[in-house]
Amino acid sequence: MQTFWNEDHPLTAKANELFSQLVPASGTCAAVVGELLRASSKISWDWFNNGWGCNNWSGAVIYIRENIDELDLSAEALEKLTTALNYVYEFSHGEPSPRGERPTEIVTTIHEIIVQGILGTSPVDWTGNSVDMYELNEEDYQESEDDGFYGYEDDYED
Repeated sequence: MQTFWNEDHPLTAKANELFSQLVPASGTCAAVVGELLRASSKISWDWFNNGWGCNNWSGAVIYIRENIDELDLSAEALEKLTTALNYVYEFSHGEPSPRGERPTEIVTTIHEIIVQGILGTSPVDWTGNSVDMYELNEEDYQESEDDGFYGYEDDYED
């Protein structure tokens, strides 16, 4: 599968160009479309680096949901993006997550649709942003005996 992570996706060069143009080295993006790109990148980064199992990035999903209308998307792309966001939201609070190709496909789809949506807009239509996606993070996942992972770290104690 071609991914942005492996830099073999057909839109990788455009995505990288948009990222360097819209996303600062740190902090909130000036434009909503930049923060949308930053949010989709966070979802992807956390999957490929952590397998979604340790960090809370729920604010990224929430930010995309709340600002999706800033993108130029077809009804089909909007439905596909909404379905993908619903899937990843379940794992966005630091919950133990699935393995396999499905999450890789999902994060690639999210990033691809965001990039395509930004490319379909004109820079003159990009609106200013005042919200940092991290401000939208919900409460962290709390481990419980019912989740099947509770006490897992005890197996590795000396």
